[in-house]
Amino acid sequence: MLVFHITGKCNLNCKYCYASPYDAINLEDEKVRQLLSDALHLGTKHVILSGGEPFLHPEIHSLMKYANNIGLKIHITSNGTLIDDTNAEFLKSLDAMVTISLDGSCAEINDPIRGEGSYKSAINAIKELTNAKVPTSMRMTLIKDNLHDVKNYIRLALDKDVDRCIIERVTAIDEIPQSKEFEPSYSDLYETFKLMSNYKTDLNIGSNDPLWLLFNEDIIKKHAKSDHICGGCTAGVASITINPNLKVTPCPRLPVTAGDLNESSFKDIWFNSEVLQELRNRDLFKGCSNCSYKYICGGCRGAAYAHGSYLGNDPQCWRIKE
Repeated sequence: MLVFHITGKCNLNCKYCYASPYDAINLEDEKVRQLLSDALHLGTKHVILSGGEPFLHPEIHSLMKYANNIGLKIHITSNGTLIDDTNAEFLKSLDAMVTISLDGSCAEINDPIRGEGSYKSAINAIKELTNAKVPTSMRMTLIKDNLHDVKNYIRLALDKDVDRCIIERVTAIDEIPQSKEFEPSYSDLYETFKLMSNYKTDLNIGSNDPLWLLFNEDIIKKHAKSDHICGGCTAGVASITINPNLKVTPCPRLPVTAGDLNESSFKDIWFNSEVLQELRNRDLFKGCSNCSYKYICGGCRGAAYAHGSYLGNDPQCWRIKE
């Protein structure tokens, strides 16, 4: 999986956003095409085109066409403000999958977090996408301001008949000192995941958070005795991120430079980066090295980094806390 931030431009200003330090630039389309091809040759099968807001890139349609033509599965992460029926039909023609960021079950909760009018835009986008039969996910970033809204958010997902409901915690970043104030506690996260697990039979609900896997008994039974990484944090293991300045990071939420595409090839970074090598060795992770779930989970390395080191404790891991 390649997470590709093709633009740093955005038309919203979410108060917790990890992308806010990006330069408001668009990557040149020829460079994007080159890097998509490089990623394909390294074994990439899926690409998430993101930003910023990816639909602000003037060549977004041609870039999606190129990715589709070379055989990459396209995923889009968007705030929905620019998705109309025309864009929805275009996404359908490429068999793309779309995730719409929405942080509340109503405007009164969402808009103070993401911006005035953003709830209405997101709901309209979801309507256009589902009408066009585009595989559509809703994603909530869990912060203290919307913890109380999780049940209503799940009900909204059921009402809108989306293909997936994703809920994952905010990751604090150093560039936004107040971001740590948004973080849920470890008990908040546990109770949220516990609530989500009650809806598994009614809805494709889940999280990209490694700790969510601890609520999946099938995965635990299948892989608990594994002696190699088979799940959890994908940063530098099964995914990587290219930022608008061509710096490569292991994950969008782990702002540690693993390499610079202005100076090194994608292949060289993937195989030789010291940062990536460390992330592939969970015996180095404090709090995880002796955990029986280390090869299934591994904690969130972005959250660990926000609290000191990407090899440190995941601050919201209830197994460590308790």
